[in-house]
Amino acid sequence: MKISHSLVLFLVGLAMMLTTQSCNRNLTATMSDYDNFTNEDPKEIAVFRKTGCFGYCPIYRVHFYEDGRAIYRGQMNVEKEGTHFGLFNQRKMRQIIRKADRNRFFLWPDVFPVEEKEFLPDLSNTITTIRKGDMEKTITHNHSGPEELKDIENAFLELIESIEWLSVGGE
Repeated sequence: MKISHSLVLFLVGLAMMLTTQSCNRNLTATMSDYDNFTNEDPKEIAVFRKTGCFGYCPIYRVHFYEDGRAIYRGQMNVEKEGTHFGLFNQRKMRQIIRKADRNRFFLWPDVFPVEEKEFLPDLSNTITTIRKGDMEKTITHNHSGPEELKDIENAFLELIESIEWLSVGGE
């Protein structure tokens, strides 16, 4: 049986559209989602945090939970101050955790730079915590971290930017 080129392209396009829609379905949080969330004890799998500096660095933290929910708390120098709730793409989180595994995140030093005398107190720190099974690792990155750590941090930043945040109050 011969299938026309146009039909194949149409079917491939349709499959891509349905896949994209299913990946993004239900990723818009509602107050009902948040109310349910606050009445549960969800398992936290990651925390991404930016600290202040001697300037106007953004200060915030994002908590990610196993079921695809996240809490953002913006403190200063951020577009979204206060507490925000959102849903994230769990497939993207699994990719971040796999990347961390491949790059031996759980074996890296707890602080970069490793030498305390090289730590610069006027720089913002990026603090990344990942939990996987019984393992938990937190790395404070001031500067001079490995490229693989910067890749993991950038993946978290992209995930945070992709979330539709719902404001749920000040803090």
